[in-house]
Amino acid sequence: MRKKHNYFIDQTIQWLVSGDSTLLAYRMGDLKVILNNTSEAVCEEVDGENVELAPFSYLLA
Repeated sequence: MRKKHNYFIDQTIQWLVSGDSTLLAYRMGDLKVILNNTSEAVCEEVDGENVELAPFSYLLA
């Protein structure tokens, strides 16, 4: 179950993590991924695994 947070964007994105890198690749998918509305990266449990998310500002770069 997803924790409740106040986030700016709520998109359906599947994230792919490469090793311990903080850079994430993404594509449209069926996993619910939450991005926060700050410049900080957040960690969210996605499909049973903790996934580090890039900050929203990074995605706009």
